[in-house]
Amino acid sequence: MDSLTGLIWQQAFVGEKTVQEALDLCSDLVYAGEDDWRLPDYHEIAGIADYGRHSPAIDTAAFPGTPGDWFWSSSPYHYQAIDWSVEGVFDVDFVDGSVEFGDEVDSLEHVRCVRGEQIVVQGSDRFVVSGSANDEVVRDRATGLRWQKEEVPLKTWEQALVTCEGLSLGGHDDWRLPDINELRSLVNPKTVVPASDFPGMSSDWFWSSSSSVALASEAWGIAFGVGNVTTLDKTIDCQEGCAYPVSVRCVRGVP
Repeated sequence: MDSLTGLIWQQAFVGEKTVQEALDLCSDLVYAGEDDWRLPDYHEIAGIADYGRHSPAIDTAAFPGTPGDWFWSSSPYHYQAIDWSVEGVFDVDFVDGSVEFGDEVDSLEHVRCVRGEQIVVQGSDRFVVSGSANDEVVRDRATGLRWQKEEVPLKTWEQALVTCEGLSLGGHDDWRLPDINELRSLVNPKTVVPASDFPGMSSDWFWSSSSSVALASEAWGIAFGVGNVTTLDKTIDCQEGCAYPVSVRCVRGVP
């Protein structure tokens, strides 16, 4: 059992399943005397990734034998552009904890089932805005965290850390750059462009404070256009031009 979320996880896993086979396997599973298992959603499966470990990026005492490989979520993905579309399912790579969406729903990936009350991290009514213009703070009713409403664009990772550490907002000066799990909590995988219900969220990339274990020159970030979680070079400086903007949104409080 996960003491943080209350979710109960299957310690074993199964490999080489399509996403439909994974859904059926968990739905039909009778394990540890229980029959209400399901395939975990985006936040549930990403929530057991350990970004302080690598290959596998998971607590191997709790989940022994877990391979550094892709595991299915149950969260579908659909993006419709003018002349093309992508449809698939989010998955997590336990080499490092990356979260992506695959457009090949017939791909074969690993499966670990879960049971318990589902984590609800979506809906615009979860966010409460307070403060005056240029001093607005957003309280997340789901996590208890307080967020800077306005994003700060075009920062390297080091600049992002300094920006948040030096921020005075809403009468507080204990702001910080969010870690990857705090930042991921703002993702709503059911929406795209942006993949969040946070008020005024852009589709930019955003920095987290979490460095990559495998590459010290990289840190974790999230593309809020779609909800992908991946690493970025810490020296990216969009003030000098880059393929995509990387922004900053500071946080305070303990969930």
